[in-house]
Amino acid sequence: MVFFLKTFYKIMRQKDEEKIMKSNKDKRERNKDERKRGQNKNEMANEREEG
Repeated sequence: MVFFLKTFYKIMRQKDEEKIMKSNKDKRERNKDERKRGQNKNEMANEREEG
């Protein structure tokens, strides 16, 4: 019984860590996308000012 509980706990903790890593990866990708969008907006604004 104790072995089962330890194993179950280990598996659940591992799944939680995987979820956290996946969500962190998603956040990083979202931040990259937002930075790219921001750069594009700045470039477009600069082109308007020059034009």
